[in-house]
Amino acid sequence: MSFHVNNSNSIVCDSLFLLDTNNSLQNVLDLINAGGSSGSSGITTLTGSGAAVVTGTSTSKTINVDLSMFSTTNAISNMLNSYTTTSNLNTLLSSYTNTSSLNTLLASYTNTTGINTLLASYSTTNAINNMLNSYTTTSNLNTLLASYTNTSSLNTLLASYTNTTGINTLLSAYINTTGINTLLASYTDTSSLNTLLAGYTTLSFLSTNLSHYTTTNSMLTLLNAKQDTLTAGSNITISNNTISATSGGNPLILQLDGVTQTATTLNFVQNNALLSGGVLNVSRLTHYDKIPLIYSNFASIKDITQDVNANLLWGTDILTTNTHLSSVLGSYATTAALSNYSTTIAMTTLLNGKVDDSQVFNKCSKWSSFHGHLI
Repeated sequence: MSFHVNNSNSIVCDSLFLLDTNNSLQNVLDLINAGGSSGSSGITTLTGSGAAVVTGTSTSKTINVDLSMFSTTNAISNMLNSYTTTSNLNTLLSSYTNTSSLNTLLASYTNTTGINTLLASYSTTNAINNMLNSYTTTSNLNTLLASYTNTSSLNTLLASYTNTTGINTLLSAYINTTGINTLLASYTDTSSLNTLLAGYTTLSFLSTNLSHYTTTNSMLTLLNAKQDTLTAGSNITISNNTISATSGGNPLILQLDGVTQTATTLNFVQNNALLSGGVLNVSRLTHYDKIPLIYSNFASIKDITQDVNANLLWGTDILTTNTHLSSVLGSYATTAALSNYSTTIAMTTLLNGKVDDSQVFNKCSKWSSFHGHLI
C-alpha cells in the first residue's frame, strides 16, 4: 500500500492504525464502530495529542498527523545505499584473514625485535666499508707489489752475494791500514831494499824460471772449479766418487684421500705461502670459488658461492642482506599497524547490535498503511 505525505502537518492514507490499551495496533474504523455498537450515535468527542490534530464537524472528523520527524521509505533506502548488507559484508570479509589466522601465519616469521637480535652479531654495510677503508684492494695491492721482488726471486738474487756476517768473516783474515803500517815499520825502505835486492835475481830471470810453475791466481781459478772436500752427513755415505743416501727412518708417504701417490713434486696451488730459512710455511688459499659444507654424506653437501650479480648463494637460494631484507619487509604490515583493524569477532559483535535491511523495511511497511481520510 502506497504512502503519501501531503505536507508537514497532514497525511492521507487508506487505513489508520492506533495502539490500544493492550499495546496492539487497531484499525481506527474498528475502534469507532466498536464505540458506537452500544446503540449510541458513535464517537462524539475525539481529541488529538502530540503530532495528531483532530478537525471537522460532530459527524465528520479529520485526523492530521505530523510525520515530519519520520523519513520516507525512499529516504531510508537512499540512506542505506551507502551501507552494505550483512551478507555482502560477510562476502567482502571472506577474502581477509582474521587476527587469529594472521597470528598463526606470522608465527613462522621473526618480528622486528627478533630480526634485530639476529642481526646484532653482523656488521652493517657502512661499518664494513669503514673497516675496509684502511685496507687496499687486491688490484691496488698487485699494482704496488709489481715494483717489488718476491721472496723467492730475492733469495735467488741474494744467493750470489755475501751477507754482512760473511764479509766480516772474510775480512777477519786481512789486516787493516793501521796494522799494515805497524808491520811495515819493521821493513826496509826502497833504497835499502834496492841494496838488498842487488844480490837477488831479476824479474825477467825469475819469470823465466817460474814459467814452469802456476801463479796463485791461476791456482785459485783452478781450485774454484773444484768441489770442496765433502763430509758425509746423517744417512749419507761417500765412497770414491759415489755419494749414497738412505732414508734413515720411516719414509715419507704421500697420499690423497688415503690413496698412496707417486710424485716427485708437491705443489700448493693458490695458497698463501712463505719460504724462509729453508722452511715452507703454507696457510689458507688466496681465494675460493666455493665453500662446500657437508652434513652427513656427499648427497648432503651444499655450497656457498657467488653468482654473476655478486649475490651470495646457499645452494641455489640467495642469502639476503640487511638492506634487501629491510626493503622486502617494508611491504608488510607490522603488528602495530594491524591493531588499527577490527577482528572478525569484534566486527560480528558490532553488527549484531545493528538492524538488518529486511527488518528496517518490515517496520517501514507498517507505517506505509497511513493513507486516506478518516470519516
